Amino acid sequence: MLPTYGDEEIAEFDANEIQCQLNEVENERAGIEVPMNLNLIAEYRTKLRECRQEGHILREITEKRDKIRQRLDELKRSRVEEFMEGFTEIALSLKEQYQKLTMGGDADLELVDPMDPYSEGIKFW
Repeated sequence: MLPTYGDEEIAEFDANEIQCQLNEVENERAGIEVPMNLNLIAEYRTKLRECRQEGHILREITEKRDKIRQRLDELKRSRVEEFMEGFTEIALSLKEQYQKLTMGGDADLELVDPMDPYSEGIKFW
């Protein structure tokens, strides 16, 4: 809040002293004033445009990566399904053939780790 002065107080002010104080304040302000660089606005706009272009490229790459991951998951799932179909068919055929050869014996194939059929192998008993 700025002070208010009456007519008597204003009459007592010394114009030269006020001018000296004003000059001091202006000199202080000139010393701390940062020169304005107008090129910064153009540089900002350039950087902003580049950022938007890079963001667009990132979105495209992310979409491609997600599609490839989805395709990889489909292939993995298909691989397991086909393996399990083949494994089941082989296990049944082995059982039948072993029974014929031994006249009633029993043989079986079993996955060591049914959750990951490729890592641990197959048991034959």
